Amino acid sequence: MPRPVLAEAQIHPAVREKIASYAQDVDWLAHVSHGVREGRAHRRRGGSRAAHRERRAQRKTLGYAVRRSLAALGMTRLRLVLDTNVWLDWLVFDDASVAPIRAAVAAERAEVFMAAACEAELERALGYDLGKRTVDIAACIAECRRVARRIDSPLPEAERARLPACRDPDDQKFLEAALAARAGFLVTRDRALLDLARRAGPFRIVTPEAFRETAGEIG
Repeated sequence: MPRPVLAEAQIHPAVREKIASYAQDVDWLAHVSHGVREGRAHRRRGGSRAAHRERRAQRKTLGYAVRRSLAALGMTRLRLVLDTNVWLDWLVFDDASVAPIRAAVAAERAEVFMAAACEAELERALGYDLGKRTVDIAACIAECRRVARRIDSPLPEAERARLPACRDPDDQKFLEAALAARAGFLVTRDRALLDLARRAGPFRIVTPEAFRETAGEIG
């Protein structure tokens, strides 16, 4: 039976403080991840070996900080919410970009969460014309349920008010799911969601490709 996700009111204040600390570490992770990408580009332009060694040391420190924060929360896995397009890449198209997410879940370094409204959208999308592929909708939904933990606790209105408004109202449910799951990452290809990525918040909004770099640094 899926384990319920606790509402914020049910979480001890000391644990909430640790969650805030974890969120800060994840923000740092995103900052360093950007620096890593910049460093790779710099090396291609002839960056120094000393700078390369410094960046490697930063990545090791980064991985330790995130693992420490997870341990402080009694957590050992990154918490993820995937949007419909990423689920289609996983279940239907077997896209290489989701391989790091699959690997992280299989290795129990990450866990995926799914809300009922998000699952309903996925089920509708599986019924669309997806090219020449024959889709077994029931099998795909069964696999999704096997992989993902269900978000059962409704998100209080006060918490919804903390979220930015997505310019596509249909995508707001993914922001709500990520917050309800206390996720560290919302993984998406949707431009309306990615436009919100630069805003400070309790979780990061990233593409599958950006998550791949993050997962490599943590693992």
